[in-house]
Amino acid sequence: MKKVLYITFLIFISFSFKNVLAIDACTSQEMSRLKELAGNVKFRATHEIAAIDEEFKEIDAVYTISVLNSNEDLKIYYKGYLEDNDEEGLIEINDKENGFAEGSKVKIYIYSHTINMCTDTLLKTVTVNLPKYNDYYYFNKDKCDANPDFKYCKEFMDVSDLDFSEIDKMYEDSLKGNGVSNIIKNKDIPWYFIAIGAGALALVIVTVVVIVIKKRNQRDEL
Repeated sequence: MKKVLYITFLIFISFSFKNVLAIDACTSQEMSRLKELAGNVKFRATHEIAAIDEEFKEIDAVYTISVLNSNEDLKIYYKGYLEDNDEEGLIEINDKENGFAEGSKVKIYIYSHTINMCTDTLLKTVTVNLPKYNDYYYFNKDKCDANPDFKYCKEFMDVSDLDFSEIDKMYEDSLKGNGVSNIIKNKDIPWYFIAIGAGALALVIVTVVVIVIKKRNQRDEL
């Protein structure tokens, strides 16, 4: 009897162990599910002006990175310097993380975080680019609103290798080069003057065409 109970106990333990292994196993279906979850995660970067130097015409912008469409089966980290440590390491991001410098590239890692053997697996790596804020644009918004096509009037670009005086000269040159179209954009001429000019030009063209047709008809009659 004892032998039968012992064998029954071993069989029960064996089946239980197999069931536990089945539950904990990292199947291809489970990995596909986790990778799909990681693929749905998006990152949104927003900026704010942290410091303004009026004397040297410089500003400092800092970024906040927000995590969208995350899931409890995922853990998200970025590579940065650990507190009280000069070495880089992985720092967890929950909903958002702020204090990122403009012009930097933030590398983000999405890991699985499950109760099965798929946990702690790197699922996806994403690089978030944080563009440099354009100092010239910040201090010359009126100019840029008047001439938005000027190449240094983009809100985000690095102009640190140029002096404002150089950019101003290029700005003035662009105004000369744009001619009439630039004048129209800057609204130096009222719209009705433009309409009158266009109407006068059309009248001249019609008059010339009529004269040419009359002269041709006169030749045909001879």
